[in-house]
Amino acid sequence: MPYRTKLVRHVDLSFNEITDVGMEIFARCLEKCNNLESLNLQGNALGSPSAELVSQALSKCEAIKYLNLQYNKVGTAGAIVKLYPFRVLPRIFYFPIMRIRVAPFRN
Repeated sequence: MPYRTKLVRHVDLSFNEITDVGMEIFARCLEKCNNLESLNLQGNALGSPSAELVSQALSKCEAIKYLNLQYNKVGTAGAIVKLYPFRVLPRIFYFPIMRIRVAPFRN
Protein backbone atom coordinates (compact mmCIF):
# COMPACT_ATOMS: atom_id res chain seq x y z
CA MET A 1 0.00 0.00 0.00
CA PRO A 2 1.43 3.41 -0.95
CA TYR A 3 2.22 5.91 1.78
CA ARG A 4 -0.51 8.46 2.47
CA THR A 5 -0.66 11.30 4.98
CA LYS A 6 -3.72 12.44 6.89
CA LEU A 7 -1.96 15.32 8.59
CA VAL A 8 -1.77 17.84 5.75
CA ARG A 9 -5.07 19.65 5.22
CA HIS A 10 -4.13 23.14 3.97
CA VAL A 11 -1.24 24.15 1.72
CA ASP A 12 -0.50 27.77 0.76
CA LEU A 13 2.37 28.24 -1.67
CA SER A 14 1.11 31.50 -3.13
CA PHE A 15 3.58 33.99 -4.63
CA ASN A 16 6.60 31.67 -4.44
CA GLU A 17 7.67 31.84 -8.10
CA ILE A 18 6.99 28.11 -8.55
CA THR A 19 7.50 27.01 -12.16
CA ASP A 20 6.39 23.94 -14.09
CA VAL A 21 9.64 22.21 -13.10
CA GLY A 22 8.98 22.83 -9.41
CA MET A 23 5.42 21.61 -9.76
CA GLU A 24 6.65 18.25 -11.11
CA ILE A 25 8.31 17.63 -7.73
CA PHE A 26 5.47 19.06 -5.63
CA ALA A 27 2.75 17.10 -7.48
CA ARG A 28 4.31 13.81 -6.37
CA CYS A 29 3.94 14.91 -2.74
CA LEU A 30 0.51 16.41 -3.32
CA GLU A 31 -1.06 13.17 -4.50
CA LYS A 32 -0.19 11.55 -1.16
CA CYS A 33 -2.23 14.12 0.79
CA ASN A 34 -5.60 12.40 0.56
CA ASN A 35 -7.18 14.67 3.24
CA LEU A 36 -6.08 17.92 1.60
CA GLU A 37 -8.91 20.46 1.83
CA SER A 38 -7.32 23.59 0.38
CA LEU A 39 -4.52 24.40 -2.03
CA ASN A 40 -3.43 27.96 -2.80
CA LEU A 41 -1.02 28.28 -5.72
CA GLN A 42 -1.91 31.87 -6.59
CA GLY A 43 0.71 34.13 -8.13
CA ASN A 44 3.29 31.63 -9.33
CA ALA A 45 4.59 30.87 -12.83
CA LEU A 46 2.50 27.76 -13.45
CA GLY A 47 1.63 26.93 -17.02
CA SER A 48 -0.53 24.31 -18.68
CA PRO A 49 1.75 21.37 -17.71
CA SER A 50 1.44 22.36 -14.04
CA ALA A 51 -2.34 22.59 -14.23
CA GLU A 52 -2.44 19.05 -15.58
CA LEU A 53 -0.11 17.79 -12.84
CA VAL A 54 -2.22 19.48 -10.15
CA SER A 55 -5.37 17.99 -11.67
CA GLN A 56 -3.97 14.48 -11.66
CA ALA A 57 -2.75 14.84 -8.07
CA LEU A 58 -6.01 16.36 -6.82
CA SER A 59 -8.03 13.57 -8.40
CA LYS A 60 -6.68 11.45 -5.51
CA CYS A 61 -7.59 14.07 -2.87
CA GLU A 62 -11.21 13.38 -2.01
CA ALA A 63 -11.49 16.20 0.55
CA ILE A 64 -10.39 19.09 -1.72
CA LYS A 65 -12.78 22.05 -1.54
CA TYR A 66 -10.62 25.12 -2.20
CA LEU A 67 -8.26 25.67 -5.12
CA ASN A 68 -6.71 28.99 -6.12
CA LEU A 69 -4.74 29.14 -9.37
CA GLN A 70 -5.20 32.85 -10.03
CA TYR A 71 -2.38 34.90 -11.53
CA ASN A 72 -0.50 32.03 -13.12
CA LYS A 73 0.49 31.56 -16.76
CA VAL A 74 -2.19 28.93 -17.30
CA GLY A 75 -5.07 31.33 -16.59
CA THR A 76 -8.45 30.43 -15.17
CA ALA A 77 -9.92 29.07 -18.41
CA GLY A 78 -6.88 26.86 -18.96
CA ALA A 79 -7.10 25.56 -15.41
CA ILE A 80 -10.76 24.65 -15.85
CA VAL A 81 -9.96 22.73 -19.04
CA LYS A 82 -7.23 20.80 -17.21
CA LEU A 83 -9.28 20.13 -14.07
CA TYR A 84 -12.50 18.92 -15.69
CA PRO A 85 -11.30 15.58 -17.17
CA PHE A 86 -10.02 14.45 -13.77
CA ARG A 87 -13.39 15.10 -12.10
CA VAL A 88 -11.82 17.54 -9.64
CA LEU A 89 -13.99 20.57 -10.41
CA PRO A 90 -17.32 19.22 -9.07
CA ARG A 91 -15.77 18.72 -5.59
CA ILE A 92 -14.39 22.26 -5.33
CA PHE A 93 -16.58 24.85 -3.61
CA TYR A 94 -14.20 27.80 -4.01
CA PHE A 95 -12.46 28.35 -7.31
CA PRO A 96 -11.84 32.08 -7.84
CA ILE A 97 -12.36 33.47 -11.31
CA MET A 98 -10.12 36.41 -11.99
CA ARG A 99 -11.26 39.29 -14.14
CA ILE A 100 -10.25 39.14 -17.77
CA ARG A 101 -9.68 42.33 -19.70
CA VAL A 102 -11.18 42.29 -23.16
CA ALA A 103 -9.78 44.65 -25.76
CA PRO A 104 -12.39 46.89 -27.40
CA PHE A 105 -13.61 45.81 -30.82
CA ARG A 106 -12.23 47.94 -33.66
CA ASN A 107 -13.26 47.98 -37.31
